[in-house]
Amino acid sequence: MNGPNGQAQWQGQERSITALKLPEFFEAQVRLTPDVPAVSFRDTHLTYRELNERANRLARLLVAHGAGSETYVAVAVPRSEQLVEAWPADICTGPR
Repeated sequence: MNGPNGQAQWQGQERSITALKLPEFFEAQVRLTPDVPAVSFRDTHLTYRELNERANRLARLLVAHGAGSETYVAVAVPRSEQLVEAWPADICTGPR
């Protein structure tokens, strides 16, 4: 993972950490565990790769409709896997 390095205390031990912005952290998780389940809702199960693909598709749609840095995006979907898709899509439309 890229980004500034630092130190943190975890369970009484000093640990090295890499500071990442939320979109970078999500993308790193997709690279590390693409085929691991990320979301399960009723009969729908998405891997990190599938979640990332859906979120990127939604992010491109949001940008095409004017979303970007400093833009508010309202999410109005019922509780479902689509609600989870909206989160990375929204954060990926802003500054990096």
